Amino acid sequence: MSAMDAAILAKYIVTEHPDFTEFTTIQSYKFRERDAKPMINYNWMLEANKDIANFKAYAYPGLDGLKTGHTTKAGNCFTGTAVRDGMRLISVVMGADSEAHRFTETKKVLDYGFNNFEIKQVVAAKSVIAGNETVPVQKGKNESVPVVTDAGVTFIVPKGTVNPAIETAVAVNDASTLVAPIANATAVGKVTYTYKIEGMEQAQQKTVNLITAEEAEKAGWFKLLMRAIGDFFGDLFTGIKDLF
Repeated sequence: MSAMDAAILAKYIVTEHPDFTEFTTIQSYKFRERDAKPMINYNWMLEANKDIANFKAYAYPGLDGLKTGHTTKAGNCFTGTAVRDGMRLISVVMGADSEAHRFTETKKVLDYGFNNFEIKQVVAAKSVIAGNETVPVQKGKNESVPVVTDAGVTFIVPKGTVNPAIETAVAVNDASTLVAPIANATAVGKVTYTYKIEGMEQAQQKTVNLITAEEAEKAGWFKLLMRAIGDFFGDLFTGIKDLF
């Protein structure tokens, strides 16, 4: 099992099982009454250990998991995770030559992450996408309706980043499904934002909904008739023009 494997496993634990800290933060636990002593959590870095004499030198602010390990070939290992200011980091240390060493090395890794990166909102909610300010609507009083994003987007960026280079991809629903009336805040597409930190292989990505910014009312029969007549003659004129 590689360090990346351990990190990926940790990621799924913390994202899909957010209650994991109910168990990983237990400092000691007596499973059976007949047991002479409770089992001690081998994670010396738990923030709660700051008041324990033997562990307070290793206690790390915000650290609440995750798993220690040891084999002859792998040495002393630790997959740790800590959260500060809403940003959770995962670290993996393998091959340490002592129990204490795996924790001092973990501190270095986490310190680097917290000292050099931060969570930053790169796109605000209700943002207008340049080039996609509206979407066409069939049978509406207006032939299009303004659209905005339904949520903001945050990414982890190097501290001090002002204008991160964000790539934007817009996918609008099939035009045949956009028929008035359409209520305000109706999802009519998706917007995918991608951001890659220089030097990192994997890009961060988040997708939000593209929603209507106002109601698209249905046009009356007379307006629809006039529009159809206009389209007919417009198409006819274009067809004749293309003959010459």
